[in-house]
Amino acid sequence: MNLKPDLSILDESFDKKALSHYHISLQFGFDEFSFCILDTKRNKYIALESYHFEGFHDYPALCENIKDMILKNALLQNKYKSVSASIVHNRATLIPAALFEKSNEKNYLLFNHSLEKDEDIATDKLNSIDSLNLYALPDCVESTLKEAFPAIKIYHHSSHLIEGLLIQYKNQNDKKLVIHYRSGYFDIVALNGKDLILYNFFNCRTKEDFVYYILFVCEQLKLNPENLNLVLAGEIEKKSDYYSLLYKYIRNISFGERSDRLEYSYLLDEVPKQFYYNLFNQYLCVS
Repeated sequence: MNLKPDLSILDESFDKKALSHYHISLQFGFDEFSFCILDTKRNKYIALESYHFEGFHDYPALCENIKDMILKNALLQNKYKSVSASIVHNRATLIPAALFEKSNEKNYLLFNHSLEKDEDIATDKLNSIDSLNLYALPDCVESTLKEAFPAIKIYHHSSHLIEGLLIQYKNQNDKKLVIHYRSGYFDIVALNGKDLILYNFFNCRTKEDFVYYILFVCEQLKLNPENLNLVLAGEIEKKSDYYSLLYKYIRNISFGERSDRLEYSYLLDEVPKQFYYNLFNQYLCVS
């Protein structure tokens, strides 16, 4: 793993004497590791660091490199007030709380996804829709993170995305399609006011795949691309080829905004506001 970050922002107000007021949010997958630091006393984000990498296809190798990164990164060596993390992968299943039976949780997940021998099933509670999000959690991920941060809370990335969107758009009544994009994959969330209609995760390597899956979801949900409100979040910009092709089919496109419930260092103004959308939402969904 390249231990040099693609992006590193640290506000001058960061103070090691104030760590008891700081929360750190981590997010990682096979091709990414990022974190941000929130001063909970001021409700202000004061740090962001992000790494992109390739070549990891199994969790033991990834965990070894995350462990190495934690040991060599001064910010990750600090003892914070609280720590949370989200794992990014597509093996998750939403179950309404009213239908959930603990004894069947393995069957729920295995209905759509595989489970490796060194993995457990973890569960997030989504209060906004009174549902549970079941997902695969590799043993090495849990042990690596808890060795570094004993009190860490681990979640699936889609839990923060869904909860964050439902919080942000709770007072809006229109139908909305939200795309959260990262290189190689994207999440898609369909909302009808405060109700979740659909969540799904797609792998995509080309702009044609990207647009095809979005239009396919529109067709399945009977959403008219000509009057659909579509929101783009994550690492995508207007100058992107992905945006240009999508705009040929859907014209009413806006970009996601960071939550106005928190503040952000002026240094973060250089980062497009839709970038790291899910990472910045993490604290709001776990606090």
